[in-house]
Amino acid sequence: MSNKPEIKLLRALMLMAFLCSGFLFVQAAEVVSTADMDEPGLKSILFMGRVAESKPKLTFSDGDSIQVPVSGGSVNLFSNSNAEVEMEQRISSLIGAVEFRPSEGFQYRFKFGQIRSFELEYSSGSQVNKLESTKDGYLWGLSIAGRIAPGSLVSTAIRWDLGYTQSNVELDRFQGGNVVYTANQSWRQEEIQGSINFSRRWKWIEPFGGIKLIRVMNKMSDSSTKGEIRGTNDSVSPFVGVNVGVSNKESVYVEASFIDEESVSAGLKFSF
Repeated sequence: MSNKPEIKLLRALMLMAFLCSGFLFVQAAEVVSTADMDEPGLKSILFMGRVAESKPKLTFSDGDSIQVPVSGGSVNLFSNSNAEVEMEQRISSLIGAVEFRPSEGFQYRFKFGQIRSFELEYSSGSQVNKLESTKDGYLWGLSIAGRIAPGSLVSTAIRWDLGYTQSNVELDRFQGGNVVYTANQSWRQEEIQGSINFSRRWKWIEPFGGIKLIRVMNKMSDSSTKGEIRGTNDSVSPFVGVNVGVSNKESVYVEASFIDEESVSAGLKFSF
């Protein structure tokens, strides 16, 4: 199968999508898996690129706690009054993961990734403000999955997944309107996600899809004032994708999410 010209072309196109996805902007976590469970004892390595756009919220009562230094003093990033601010978050990352199913029970995944670009944008009156990171951040996570219904030639596979992901970046650039300042903030995002996944295999192609339920906890800390503000988001995001087998132990995939989160993930999976 792997020697067919159409398979080679498909592999090349998927690889291009994977490489491009690490550098594009389009945060629930990626599912990047069909509903079929791996065979007991099978181990897999995944390499993926991901881009996502979401809308985290922060709630604060003391705007003085988050500042940027300017000539002769400092500038508050937020108002002093009690408020909730909704931001636009854009992130691109490259991720590696190890997945294994030791027996007939659960399937486990551990991942670690590099956040290549990150920005937060919000409005203050008529002015648009932006916090960015000029350095790479990092993320890590783990998940567990279980089978609800096995797949076959005549039936749809169904599985559940439950996972935790933490992302960390240093925000060192603030742009208020047309003026740029040096920033000194840290951003941590923790995400708990549950999902239901359905898939059906036709020869070497297996489309999949489902729905993700997400709770995201955000925290911004100021390294100078030692202040911090927090916020929590609950969201729902359907997802669709396709997994294409290019050999018995190798596959490529693409996945997209919609509504509360807009994201695209693409990558390669090797099993042994």
